[in-house]
Amino acid sequence: MQPISTTNLSAAPREPVTNFGDPEGFRCIKLFVEEIAPMFPFVVVAPDTDAEQLAREKPLLYKCVLMVTCQNDVDRQTNLARVIGDEIGRCVGHRERSISILQAVLLYVGWTHIHQHLGAGFLTPMHLAMAMVTELRLDEEAQVNSKISAGALRGIGQTEPPPVRTLEERRAYLGVLWMASIINICFHNMVTPRITKYTEDCCHVLEAAQDHPNDVYLVELIRLLRLVHRVDRVVYQDALDVSSEMTPPLAMVIGALQGEVALPTKFKPSVPAQAVLSRLSQKMVELHLCKLALEDGYFPPESSHTVFRADLLVACLATIDALLDTFCDIADLAVLSLPYGYWGMVGHAIKIYSRLSDVRYGPWSPTASRRHAFGQLAQKMEEANAAGQKARPARRMPEFHEQLVAKLRELGEVQANDTRHKAFQTGDALLDHDMTGGILFDLLDWA
Repeated sequence: MQPISTTNLSAAPREPVTNFGDPEGFRCIKLFVEEIAPMFPFVVVAPDTDAEQLAREKPLLYKCVLMVTCQNDVDRQTNLARVIGDEIGRCVGHRERSISILQAVLLYVGWTHIHQHLGAGFLTPMHLAMAMVTELRLDEEAQVNSKISAGALRGIGQTEPPPVRTLEERRAYLGVLWMASIINICFHNMVTPRITKYTEDCCHVLEAAQDHPNDVYLVELIRLLRLVHRVDRVVYQDALDVSSEMTPPLAMVIGALQGEVALPTKFKPSVPAQAVLSRLSQKMVELHLCKLALEDGYFPPESSHTVFRADLLVACLATIDALLDTFCDIADLAVLSLPYGYWGMVGHAIKIYSRLSDVRYGPWSPTASRRHAFGQLAQKMEEANAAGQKARPARRMPEFHEQLVAKLRELGEVQANDTRHKAFQTGDALLDHDMTGGILFDLLDWA
């Protein structure tokens, strides 16, 4: 799939990334700390961080902070994206690896507009982040050097303190795990890191340390991710090669998982945005489970689970409605900074919704209102842009969001039997790459 923006990063003029020491650095760090970091808790920047010092010690991360917060100048934001993309490429070429580079790549991949610039190519920096986790061995506890390993003689007579993973290393590892898993569910099929005992240990360490208020939300995101991985293991292990039908034991397991996923959380957010995004993430997990109702391979015509499938379809529709309503509960200005993973949840819900509304099966009769669903999303994006225009300095979405709003309103007028829109064609949804890559911005590619 091609990027939907007409912006050409390679053609963007070169300019200084910033003038260190001016008030811009303070403003950008303040916006990042107060608005973006609570929604993307995997990279922590202290509120009293000096911009010049951050630029000196972690230059690539600082540029990424500028990029995600430079919402008053979209052209400059585009130029920053090009500069950062070039530097990430240079890091790959020179085999540079460090926690600060990993944090920068993670923030780059999680940026709201990454797909605008890279299209399907945004998987490349994600794979780089996963490779860096492996090479830096951040997916395991730090190990004491072996006395019998290669080169061990150089350490004879030296006593080293036992190494300990830092909190920022643990956050970065968990961030790569979360982002890769969201991409796998909502954007594009890919091999993701596994949840291990070390994953659980990282969560326990962050909880016990109480180092940063956002760590509580980070742990909540990983808790929900654990449910996603359970659903994958139990239900979707062979989703790409479905050969078996629904069985009574599997139906019972799915019912039990539905109850577990829907349990209320004990999570206490540090800011209102986290409460809303936690609900959004929970609805994403529920949708990930019940969307199997669209898979014909599980429910052939002679299946005895007609009522069970109809119940799943009802649950699927209700979950999508709740997910879209939750998205509209996000504060307008926060929408301008919303990390890309959450946009993916909304986009994936729209993809499933578009197919669900045309399903005709047994006792199931869809009651979906496309005009309401697409209209409320379009209205929310318009309200967010209007709120940004009133901010000081003014903030705005890129031009392609205006195209997206127009496309959402157009799709809201499509009749249920209109097959000209490939988004409204049904079939084996879980086997359909277009479904697996359900990206919100794919809307602009629909005929």
